[in-house]
Formats: sequence, structure tokens, C-alpha cells
Amino acid sequence: MAPRKRARTAARSSSSVTTTAPKITLRGGEAHHSSLAALWRKEKFTDIAVCAEGVEFKAHRAALASSSGYFLSLFDSGMRDAADPTHAIEGLRSPVLEALLAFVYEGSCQVEAGLLTEMLDASARLVVDPLKAACAYAIEAQLAPSNALDVWRLADLYTLPTLEKAAITCALGGFEELPLQLASSAQVLTLVQEDRLVAKNEEAVFQWVARWQEAVQPTEAELLAVMKHLRFAAMEVGFVQTTVRTCTGSALVSKESREEACDILGACLEAGQAVRRSGFGSRLVYVLGGVTGPGEPQSTMEVYDPLTGALKQASSMPIKRFQHGGVALGGKIYAFGGCDGGGDTVSTADVYDPQSDLWQPVADMAIGRANFAAAAAGDKIYAIGGILDCGREDDIMAATAMVQAFDPLLGAWAEVASMSVHRVYHASAVVDDKIYAIGGCPDDTTDTHHTLDSVEAYDPQANNWQLVASMPGGRQMHAAAAMGGKIYVSGGSFGVGGDGDFTSSVTVFDPQANTWTEVASMIQARADHTSAVMGGKLYVFGGYVEHGLTNSVEVYDPISNMWASAGPWHWVGEREQFVAVAL
Repeated sequence: MAPRKRARTAARSSSSVTTTAPKITLRGGEAHHSSLAALWRKEKFTDIAVCAEGVEFKAHRAALASSSGYFLSLFDSGMRDAADPTHAIEGLRSPVLEALLAFVYEGSCQVEAGLLTEMLDASARLVVDPLKAACAYAIEAQLAPSNALDVWRLADLYTLPTLEKAAITCALGGFEELPLQLASSAQVLTLVQEDRLVAKNEEAVFQWVARWQEAVQPTEAELLAVMKHLRFAAMEVGFVQTTVRTCTGSALVSKESREEACDILGACLEAGQAVRRSGFGSRLVYVLGGVTGPGEPQSTMEVYDPLTGALKQASSMPIKRFQHGGVALGGKIYAFGGCDGGGDTVSTADVYDPQSDLWQPVADMAIGRANFAAAAAGDKIYAIGGILDCGREDDIMAATAMVQAFDPLLGAWAEVASMSVHRVYHASAVVDDKIYAIGGCPDDTTDTHHTLDSVEAYDPQANNWQLVASMPGGRQMHAAAAMGGKIYVSGGSFGVGGDGDFTSSVTVFDPQANTWTEVASMIQARADHTSAVMGGKLYVFGGYVEHGLTNSVEVYDPISNMWASAGPWHWVGEREQFVAVAL
């Protein structure tokens, strides 16, 4: 719809070059009848002109009143100016008003990306709630650590709880990238209280806060409030002595504040609350080997970044592997055992250094195996159970209860205590340096293999296994990962070989309470997949679904108890019997 008149027109050079700003389409409104919208476009039977910046736009009172709380109140007020043929709205730019009217009549509109915040303000002022929701949705789609703090403030100002939650989540995930000068004391306090805050370690959190204090100069009370939520006991002793004590002694102005800061530090250290935030630790997932759709074993390794969704190729393993083990220890990744490209069981092991992007061989296992569980506890790597011959032509699974441990310092494997039962197609996870072997299949020479619901824990210090509470039901070909001191067991199969008998259920083991509980199920039932924890969330990758292999990725948020799709795993492709290692 063309504007009727302007207060003034700017001169334009005939030689000037006009650039078109990118536009965003806002949807979700309830369109009026198409004939009414057509009459509006032609300025037929209009009975009011609304103005912004001296530009008039013809409209119908009934249409405005039915879609805008502001105009409904104006026209129904009985005041003298309610009947005026024109109505000026101060503080709105004409392109914003024009787009808003299009949304009122047609249920959607286009607006320049740079005007999105003004569009939100207009929708709030004129009480066009569907447009307000559409603006919030569009703003959320553009969230990044660079704008998360501004969006957070915007969401709070316009009472948009969903957008505010998304902004806080984004700020937590990109904490170290947040612009220091834009962070208010209230925002920083909220972030440092969160266990989900993502950073390299607690030292990095302290260093960010120190830089923020220097850039923003908060009050002493505001800074002390933030300091109370820093986990000093989780920091390295040397860092506390050389950096933290120096800052707390000099960064604050008054003697009283310095004394209070030292009291806070002392209390935290004395309490020994060295609990790591769930957002610390792994930032990338390394995908190793496996079998792709055509049944072809792989030696490739891809690196997945859950924050950006990007995936890149890294150096391939020296040999093809599937049904193998893989763990991270000491900043390096170890791949061992499994089956090679010819389907034969192997005992070889290799270590990958992300810094050099190179693989190097390490000592072979004492005996090759496949379909085993792998874990890293303390300073050693463990190969737990599995099949000692994956190249057999018969249908008998030669499972074992044997456990081997690799010591990188000694460069050698050694046998340790065996489990109480043979296990294959099982899973493992580590909590408080104890290894938990979960479910799987036993050694069964009959035609009716059954799944195990039993779980046992290995204590490396005592070199023994102890049974703990069983799962609610037996399962195999599942995945397990530790998060927040608990073990999350996802998917798998209830029957032999997983012939369509897949589950999407997720059950959680609490070692402290020795109990299992059900949480929200995955979106898709799957088996032979893998899982990893990053940023306080659980990711599941690939595997086998009802109609074949999948490349989908799902992510679970324990706070909301909800799963969401993380999009297809484009570069990796559909695969199973692979390993995903978080580092």
C-alpha cells in the first residue's frame, strides 16, 4: 500500500546506488478476508488514516479494532479524538507502521532485519499479540553470544519468557564469548549461579569475571555477590594462590570489601566444594569408524561441534574399525579392538592427538575383541567384556566377562578383575571413578538369547565388581553416558539382535540412591547408536531405526526434561557400530 503523503521528501541523486536491505518474513497472524485486504490495498471504503513520521496510511477502523488492542481501546473510549479522521502514532517509523498494517490485514508481513526490534516495540505498543510473538520467534532465530545479553534485556522488557529463556541458554553456552561491556551485574550474577554455564574450567569463569569487573566497574556489593557463586575449590591450587588471592586483595576498593572477599574465598576452600559445573569439559564430539548404509566399514573420523552444528573431517584411523572401543584420556583419543575391514577381530590400539591431528600406534590388547564396552577411569583405559571372535559363521555369541586395562604411562595392557557375567552389546559409564557395566546379552548357546537387566560397578582401587540395582528391564545395543553424577541409558533393543524391537525410552541411574528412574523418551527409537554429554546436555547420534540407519542427532535438556532434534548429521552419513568420543 502506497503512503498518501509525506511531511518532506529527501532529494536523491540520480547517480546514487540503492542497496536492498535483507528482509524477514513475519507470520502467524489471523488474516482478514481477502476481499477486505484487497480493498485496503486499493484504499477503498477506508475511514481512518494512521500516521507515522508524517506519512499517512489509509485503513478500516473495524479491521484495526479487531486486531489491535490499542485501536480497540481508542475507538471504544468515547473520547473526542476517537472519531478523528486521522490518528498519529508518535515514535513509530513509517516502514514499521506499514508492515504492521500488512500483518493486521494479511496475517504476515516483511520487514527489514534492522527494524525487527522496532517492530517488536510497535506490536507491544499497539497490542498486536500475534505479531509480537512472530517478532520474538524471528529474534530467537538470530541468537548468538554476541547479542544474547541485548536479547535477554529485550525479552525481559516486553515480557517474553520463552525468548528470555533462549537468550539465557545462549549466554550460558557462549559465556566466554559474551561482550564484557554489555553484561549487567544482574545478568552476570544469574549466569555464574548456573551449573549449566559452559566454559573451559572454573579458572576461565573467574578470569572472565575479573575482565568484566575491570570493564564495567560494578559496585563492590555487586562484585561480591558474583564472587559468592564462583567455585574456588574447583580451581587449581596454584591458580588460587597466584591469581585469585591477588585479585581479591587489590581489585576491590575498600578494606571491608577486601576482607569480605577473602572470607568468601576462605569459606569456599574450607568447605571443599570442588563440584565441577555440568557445562564444563567436553566441547567437541569425535566420530570414529563404524559401518555405513551399504555395510562398508569405515576408518574416517569427523569432528562435530554441537554449538554450531558444524562437522569437519579429521585424520582417519590407521585401519577400518567397527564394533570397537574409543575413549578420551589426557586430552587424547584412544581407539582399540573391534573388527577390521575384513570383519576379523583385532587387538590393535591407536592414539590420536588433536593438537597435531596425527594417530600413533600403542601396545596391542592381550586378545582381540569386539562389541565390548570401553571406559576411562583414573589414569587408565578399560576394555570390558565383548565377543572374542566376531568372524564366526555360526550364530553363537562367544561373549566374555574378561576386562583388560591399558596404562598409557607404562604402555601396556593388563588383565583386571572380570565381571560377574559375560556381556556383549552392553554399555558402560563412569561416575566418581567407578565403572558401571550395564545390560547387554550373556553368553548363551541356545536359540533364545535374552537381554540382561543387571548392572555392576567396578572399583579400580579395590579391583572388584559389585552388583548394583538392576535396570527396570533388560536391554542391549543401548548407549550410556554420565551427566551430573547420574548415568543416562538411552534406546537399545529388548530382544535378540534388535530385529525391530527398538525403544526410545531413557532411564537414569543414581549411584548415590542406587535407584533407576524414567525420564522423557527420545523422539526416535534407535539402537546401536552412541551418546555423549556436552554443556550439561545429552546428545545421541545415529544408529539403527525401524526403517534402517539414521544420521539424526537428538539433544536432551535435563532441566526441561525435553528432547529436541539437532538436525541431520550431514557429513557423517547414516551409520551404526561406531564410537563418538567427547573431548
